[in-house]
Amino acid sequence: MDLRCALSLTLFLASLAACGDDQQSQATDTVTPDTEVADVPADTAVPDSEDTAVPDSEDTALPDTADTAVPDSEDIADTAVPDSVDTVDTVEPEVIVPTCAPGTVDLHGDASKCVTFSVVEVGGEHACAVTGEGELFCWGDNGYGQVGDGTTIGRPAPVQIGTEGGYTELALARTRACAIRDGAIYCWGQALTSNEAGSPTPRRVGSETGWHGIVAGDAHMCALRGGRVYCWGDNYWGQSKPTFDFQLAEPTAVSDETDWSLLAAGRSTTCGLRGTPGTAGLYCWGDNSFGQIQLPRTGQRTPVTAVGADRDWLTVSLAGSGACGLRGASGEATLYCWGDLSSLHLPTPGSPEVTQVGDDHDWIEVRAAARSACGRRVDGVLSCWGVDLQGQLGQGTVAERRDLGLVPGRGWTDVSPGSNSTCGIRDGAVSCWGADSRGQLGLGEGGARPIPAQVGSDTDWTVVSAGGDSTCGIAAGALYCWGNNDFGEIGDGTQLTRAVPQRVGSELGWTAVAVGKMVSYGLRAGQLYGWGTDVTGIGTRGSSYVPVAADGPATWTALATAGGATCGISAGAVYCWGRNVGGTLGTFAVGDSNERLQVGSDTDWVAVAVGYLHACGLKQGGALYCWGSNFSGALGDGTTTQRAAPGQVGTEVGWTAVAITGQTTFGVRAGRLYGWGRADERFLGATAESASSVPLLLGTGTDWTALAGAEAFVGIEASLCGLAGTRIDCWGANTFGQLGLGTTAAATEPSAVVGPFAAWRQVSAGDLHACGIATSGALACWGNNASLALGRGGRWAPTPIVFAP
Repeated sequence: MDLRCALSLTLFLASLAACGDDQQSQATDTVTPDTEVADVPADTAVPDSEDTAVPDSEDTALPDTADTAVPDSEDIADTAVPDSVDTVDTVEPEVIVPTCAPGTVDLHGDASKCVTFSVVEVGGEHACAVTGEGELFCWGDNGYGQVGDGTTIGRPAPVQIGTEGGYTELALARTRACAIRDGAIYCWGQALTSNEAGSPTPRRVGSETGWHGIVAGDAHMCALRGGRVYCWGDNYWGQSKPTFDFQLAEPTAVSDETDWSLLAAGRSTTCGLRGTPGTAGLYCWGDNSFGQIQLPRTGQRTPVTAVGADRDWLTVSLAGSGACGLRGASGEATLYCWGDLSSLHLPTPGSPEVTQVGDDHDWIEVRAAARSACGRRVDGVLSCWGVDLQGQLGQGTVAERRDLGLVPGRGWTDVSPGSNSTCGIRDGAVSCWGADSRGQLGLGEGGARPIPAQVGSDTDWTVVSAGGDSTCGIAAGALYCWGNNDFGEIGDGTQLTRAVPQRVGSELGWTAVAVGKMVSYGLRAGQLYGWGTDVTGIGTRGSSYVPVAADGPATWTALATAGGATCGISAGAVYCWGRNVGGTLGTFAVGDSNERLQVGSDTDWVAVAVGYLHACGLKQGGALYCWGSNFSGALGDGTTTQRAAPGQVGTEVGWTAVAITGQTTFGVRAGRLYGWGRADERFLGATAESASSVPLLLGTGTDWTALAGAEAFVGIEASLCGLAGTRIDCWGANTFGQLGLGTTAAATEPSAVVGPFAAWRQVSAGDLHACGIATSGALACWGNNASLALGRGGRWAPTPIVFAP
């Protein structure tokens, strides 16, 4: 059973480069209610909540002309369009969505299984976690079967290992893992010794029970049973037993003492406490090359030896050739480190002696890794220090630090640093940060995130627009943007790429935003604004890294942009500007246009959608029209003849949504989904593998309300998302996880995105990523993250990201 949850190798689609850097890239498909629409009967489809004057999904009314709030510019079809001229205020029934209780994690995204995590452990480039019910989940690098799912296929998202419960402890090394289940030891991954075979699934070690305190070194394991220490695996340095046996195939007693209480294992060294933690003595054995067992450096293979005479040790942790430990009672302990301190980049480098770190006396846990370490304080505060080249310290940086930096948040109950990533548990959920080259964060391998993860913690988002390499959203009337900013398309006055949302100006009242590849446009109080490089359509042409107001009246109600062309609706008329490939601007008489050109003469438009080569719009009453290139039948008029003037799609009315991706068009009528044009990724079903010039009914669903076409040039990486009830369904190309299905495999039919929310009310699709807004107002993004368009780090996560839904 897969854990359908959230969470980065940077990937690029080379074929898109051929389209030109100057092509703006957002197929924005937004339906806007016309300002002069009369009342809608009670059985008429109601616009999507964030696309109306009242951004409340519980009570949505169609606005009047002068005070119409603008729908999401990115997802033109996010607003239902009335097909009648008589309207009344219509209140949507309350949607009651099952949720898990606070402090629990929704494994399936539907509240059918609510759990808490109690243990997490990071190996080299994989990790595992145990739920409070004793179930085991693992993810990341799996070349040696160290994930334990019976394969050697890397798992960028957590998978459950078997169906058994009873797991209580974990010990992970670079290419292997062990755990204790119902008191017995199970191991998987690469074999510890040369005379045994590895196993891609948990395999029991011996027949004894009663094991606890299991730990893992680079190539040896140790555990406690009956107060005695047992080790097995590599013993070249005497780390498994102070004898000259170079390998131990089975757990072997290290000494005769029966008062051992805690163990720690490093690269080729082992330490343990004898006595009750807090009043225990510390003993070590194995390699002493860097003084990690505190003996004269002339000896390496040494017997079990006390580290000093102190009897107040609380815990100890080994990493590489260094060590850290706590002395004193839990919650009143002091931090000490020794050995190869340079590998930990400690505040006091260069001393092999046991050295106090900091002046605090409230430590309760310390965990060391190869090049970093983390410690927990009594108040749940987490500190990490050391090498931070891939964000493994969780402090929003990518540089080493020798001070005890704080990881965001409080209430941490467990932490496990690895070689270049770290995981911890807070509020019952697992969070991970650092490198994700092997999917070790559980967020999705590399620069892609194939499963949605929340952007920040705000829950007042009303509009989101996923552009080519960047994203913008509106929360409480304020505009925020993030991602690539080479052309100033974020609008924050800089050209700095932003990994997290940045406030654009200080004004409130933003109602719509449409993000392109080099420029972006937005609406505030009916006024059109543009920003970025080579901005057109606002009365002047040039570049501005902050929003600039367009000339003309403030009567704008909708926006859409894709492939360098932009269209909008002002006072009911459609205007287009920018690139004019295929007649997208509604004319063949001119080429590209810096000025706004009216499409036709009608003034009863309520929505517009733009693609690379054609555009479509909806009128009052629900008639659908398209214009531009038509070589694949994408205009839906039964021909393949291009047209500059809008031509009606069939004779039916009642269309409520429209979206374009590549040379395929989709629409919603009476809750049913239709498609026409090129059958990229078999968008149009098995019966239309090439193209259709008329709308084809797709599937049997009757609850479609909104559509969002991903930017694509004639089918390259074409994909589509839509709202069906409160579910987001996506299908098409999925190379970068842009469908949000937890995989990177293409989907030929609508498939529901996984977590982190059970109910959605808006979706927006960009070039190779998508975002959605939940009914709670929370925002999540997924797909390609090469340009940080997902609202988090690119090749790594510099701050903790919760992978659970």
